[in-house]
Amino acid sequence: MNNSSVEMKVQKWADEHAAKGEIGRRDSVKKVLHQLNFLQEKLYYQYEPSLPPNPSYLKRLADWLDNMASEEDQKLAFELASKLFFVGRDEIRAMYRTAYWGPIMRWLITSQNFPINNPNLSVQLESCIQTTWFCPITDSMKINEFLHVNDIRNEINHRPDWQSLAKFGDPEKVRSYIERRGIKRIVLLEDFIATGTQASKAIKFAADLCSTAPIPVLVVPLVLCPQAMDTFNEMKLPQHVTIEPVLQLEKHHFILGAGAENTPAFNHFKKLAEQTYLQVTNGIPPCNDKPYGPLGFRNTGGLIILSTNTPDNTLPLIHWHSSTWSPLFPRHSRV
Repeated sequence: MNNSSVEMKVQKWADEHAAKGEIGRRDSVKKVLHQLNFLQEKLYYQYEPSLPPNPSYLKRLADWLDNMASEEDQKLAFELASKLFFVGRDEIRAMYRTAYWGPIMRWLITSQNFPINNPNLSVQLESCIQTTWFCPITDSMKINEFLHVNDIRNEINHRPDWQSLAKFGDPEKVRSYIERRGIKRIVLLEDFIATGTQASKAIKFAADLCSTAPIPVLVVPLVLCPQAMDTFNEMKLPQHVTIEPVLQLEKHHFILGAGAENTPAFNHFKKLAEQTYLQVTNGIPPCNDKPYGPLGFRNTGGLIILSTNTPDNTLPLIHWHSSTWSPLFPRHSRV
């Protein structure tokens, strides 16, 4: 199936709806096609795992719809494609700026008790920046890009990801580096945190690093899911650790698991994810290994795509590739 055949299929659906007097549904499918064409032109071409010479979005859409044997499932998948939340390059850079001028600046002003009407405030804040250690939580956060976008310059040259530090680092060496560099505070950034499973270990490592004289830690996720905030609340983090996301998503943005209330449309998407799961995985049943289950890692039920990659918390039918399934947004996995 190519893009022209997708258009032909959509036109067939539209004509069928019109013949039944379902004018609203006819207009809806045509609107979705227009929307997806627009998004391909303005956003989806940015998706890094599918940059040329890999297939374009429209080719992937055609192949993805071809996964479904039933025309009803194809219609449902087509609707699902319009519900995805894609965070493009410009949006990520905008969140870099928002993180710096929002959560980070507020934290510095509040923690230092700087009066905001002080004419020397900018000088005082710049002095704080010089003693602030900006680091990523994982290597998916492009810390250098964050620093460039915000024109942050200081002499703290090493910026390791704290997930690796928590696993392999020597706390004494990290404390020694902090003392030698005159570091007064730590800012940990991450582009996306879904459940907090990975991030919690890094945050705890930072929180416990200087037990006798705790060093203030600010955690700034660009995008934070509700499950992650639940995880952080359960950790009962000490007062010197602050978590302030740029964008915190609500539960109604996710397809929730058993016993949870979803919208009727989300329940249909959930059923599609469950019914196609064995085809998606080429027969591998849900387990503790990737792709985990129909709703992704920890049953998150995400519909989120970053221009850099698709989280494994997003529905596997969106990103998983197998001999029996062509994904819409193929994920670069750490497998």
